[in-house]
Amino acid sequence: MLDDLPGSIRCEDAVDGCRGDAFQELDYPATTAAFTFSQGLRVTALEDVYRNSRFVKVTAARSACMAKVGYHHANPFEPGHDVSLLDSGQSVPPGDDFAPNPSQAEKTAANDDVACKYQTGYLQALTQLAGQYEEQLIAQNTSHLAQIRTLWTSTPDLARKFA
Repeated sequence: MLDDLPGSIRCEDAVDGCRGDAFQELDYPATTAAFTFSQGLRVTALEDVYRNSRFVKVTAARSACMAKVGYHHANPFEPGHDVSLLDSGQSVPPGDDFAPNPSQAEKTAANDDVACKYQTGYLQALTQLAGQYEEQLIAQNTSHLAQIRTLWTSTPDLARKFA
């Protein structure tokens, strides 16, 4: 059926069938490397943010704010992993690991967390600094990112041959 379509790939001619032909046509190693590179830039920008002295101060202020309302997490991501907040006072359905809805403790912690982030300017600092570091990385990698854009914009058209 696919072979009847104009411009379609003849899968039986490929070494590993359609999968092998698709990997070759779509240059899977290059697209994977491009994705890894772009995600690496994102990670690098966030690592730079977390080391930034302004952000370290804002994070400490946010932690101090949370401590005032009874939470002692140095890292803003810790409350999301605090299992003591899970399922407080709720029944867990048989076969499930957690209650189907957030507990009141989880809701209170989330509200307190958002309030402290707002009061301390945590999210503003995070987004401003991340944007600045991302702009620097984009400027340093413009040529490579242009190559990635070309690869990624051509890949969907190539992929349609296998649909």
